Amino acid sequence: MVPAVAGAGPAGHVGAAAVPPKPYNTHLSTLKTTWHPDGTGTVKVKMTWSEKSGVASGFRVIGLLRCVRESQAHDGQACIIAHTALKASDIKRIKTFGGSVRSAILYLSLGEGIQSNELWGSSGYYGILLGAYNSHGQSVLTIVKSAKVCWGCTY
Repeated sequence: MVPAVAGAGPAGHVGAAAVPPKPYNTHLSTLKTTWHPDGTGTVKVKMTWSEKSGVASGFRVIGLLRCVRESQAHDGQACIIAHTALKASDIKRIKTFGGSVRSAILYLSLGEGIQSNELWGSSGYYGILLGAYNSHGQSVLTIVKSAKVCWGCTY
């Protein structure tokens, strides 16, 4: 299991010999979507976040590979919410950044057209998560963006 996901919020006091707190004050903006002649595409996104300086040695941007709350009871709600436990097979590391980084541009591949309730319609991701790490371990993951459950949708 990977650390449970927690909602974004300010980090508490952390000593130098501790696991870093989860990143907070996260934002994700879609800057540009480009469709290619073969029907695939690329989306350019900008992520920003906050974290106490000097605690994290790095940050991991993680993609959620399935809508973990997919059910009729959750139709129209977020695919992932705070404190959701995840299996390693539910996630994929998209990119890693150094501990001083607080903003990043990501380029994500898109499949052919709108195929599901995935983020950007065909990215393969149902959520974008962010975690901090150092030599003492990794933080709880922060939800940066979540797709919505679309129970019974067909594409």
